[in-house]
Amino acid sequence: MSFANLPLARRGRAGFTLIELMVALVILGLLTTALWQIVRSQSAFVASEIQREDAQDNARAALDVLTGDIRAAVPQGVVRAGDSELELALPKAWGVACGGGSGTQLTAVFPALPADAFTASNASGLVVNTAVGNTPGWTPRPAVGGARGFVNASAAANLAAAPCLAMGADGAGLVAYTFTGTNFPVATAGQLVMLYQLVRYDVAQSDNKWWLRRSTGMDATGTTFTMTPLAGPVPAQDSLRFTYYTGATAAQVAAPGVTLATLDSLSRIKVKVVTQSNGQYQGRSSYERDSSVVLLRNRTTSLQCSQGVAGAPC
Repeated sequence: MSFANLPLARRGRAGFTLIELMVALVILGLLTTALWQIVRSQSAFVASEIQREDAQDNARAALDVLTGDIRAAVPQGVVRAGDSELELALPKAWGVACGGGSGTQLTAVFPALPADAFTASNASGLVVNTAVGNTPGWTPRPAVGGARGFVNASAAANLAAAPCLAMGADGAGLVAYTFTGTNFPVATAGQLVMLYQLVRYDVAQSDNKWWLRRSTGMDATGTTFTMTPLAGPVPAQDSLRFTYYTGATAAQVAAPGVTLATLDSLSRIKVKVVTQSNGQYQGRSSYERDSSVVLLRNRTTSLQCSQGVAGAPC
């Protein structure tokens, strides 16, 4: 039977008209566009959350490292304190002087250390606590530059012989070292000796971006820090801020720089870090702000034990 001989009702159900096809295509296009917008919106939201978490992780990691170093700083160990820079002396090893020596030689007892522990970095220094009371007095004070006690070489000494003879009986796990270098104090037997590492934090620009940096050592002169990025990128130089407080009442003071009297009176430091994401969402970066207050171990007066006095230190 030919198509021409079909009844009219059957002919009308044979296919779609052009108008019906166009209407269907328009509806399909609208549904596809709506679905695409939903997928795109979800993808952008995920991307923005990843960027926010990236900035947050940067801020927390940097703050953890920085505050950990501040907590570890020894009394009189804050070397320079600026609005966006901080230099600290961090202890690497503790020992006891055997006595004697000179400005270029010092013998002391330390736990067994690697052969290059005292000379591996020009940021290292050696100090002796020459104070008589409970208030520490490091000699020479940790500092940047030529006034520091530099160790040029170290050699094992006889723990059971003079001048370390008195310590030989209890020398399990201890090694006597004779150091040669510059700016050593003439130490008395029994005085505390500390090997320290100078560390610097600041913010600087590299490859058209700002970075929060931490030092990895110093140059051959021992006066210029070698810096490496710790976290970033950060928005600008103001992304690292230090606020300083003195005394038990935590009175805020201006950044002391290298003024020793103010450095020694610091009781706490507030650190604020601002980081940004590496990528951008809708042309903008994500930012994260984090801060922490760290109590210092600075002591400007001796701590004495007052027997029989309630609440007195002991």
